[in-house]
Amino acid sequence: MADNQGIPQIFDEDLRAKRMARARARFDPTAPPFLLKRCLEDLSERLIDINRQFARGVCIGPLDITPRLCKILPKTKIPQNLSYYESLEKLEDGEDKPDLIISLLDMQSRNDVPGQVARMANTLSPDGILLMAIIGAESLREFRHALYAVDEAILGGLTARISPMMTHHDASQLLARAGLNLPVIDIDRFAVNYSRLENLLCDIRDIGESNQLYARRKAPLTRAYLTALNALLFSGEDQDNSGKFTVSFEILWLTGWSPHESQQKPLKPGSAKMRLADALGTTEHKL
Repeated sequence: MADNQGIPQIFDEDLRAKRMARARARFDPTAPPFLLKRCLEDLSERLIDINRQFARGVCIGPLDITPRLCKILPKTKIPQNLSYYESLEKLEDGEDKPDLIISLLDMQSRNDVPGQVARMANTLSPDGILLMAIIGAESLREFRHALYAVDEAILGGLTARISPMMTHHDASQLLARAGLNLPVIDIDRFAVNYSRLENLLCDIRDIGESNQLYARRKAPLTRAYLTALNALLFSGEDQDNSGKFTVSFEILWLTGWSPHESQQKPLKPGSAKMRLADALGTTEHKL
């Protein structure tokens, strides 16, 4: 078992395992949850754009996306060997190093995200690529504010219901800390209109991301709480006048390559052959 000493224990790992087991029991590979489906479609476009035939690809996460990925990818873009592992720990050290690691909607509820990303980076073969999708900090903004308001009104104070989420800046630091080259952070922001609160909660459960916080309030939500929450959601400023409420989502895409001598390298300071002012056709003014 990994040594968790010194790592903040934000998430209840035993509860997380139960949440993920429930998500796997609900999972239909032919019709993945809509958040995962969106990520899979985005992933396929990214792999198509990369001019590479990968020898060994590894998908890591609670849900096995490999059948769906093979179905939507052109045959020429499917890695010659594509494997699925529930967790990074399941990937044996003695196996050949993959040149592609994929992680979709898994890292946002891990206690040691920097450590996990660093291990993925070290697992890659030279010039291998890590493609990771993480739920970002702007997700569930409207829902979070509604929960806070109802907590204050009914419970007299805020409770831990929504997990802390990663920002664009956090994601950039992750890749740099892991030692990956050519790092890129992309953001996919979109909104979804819901006609029922239960539909939103179902979408969250489908990827195993219902409340896993150690500091969570363990008492179940009362009927009065749910009634107040529904009333606030459907009457808020984000309500779209069609009997639905709007919820924002943000997916952060992290891309980085393991170091290799063939990769482009930044020029050394002072090595430019033309002044910036000359290149821009402007006059340089000294202060």
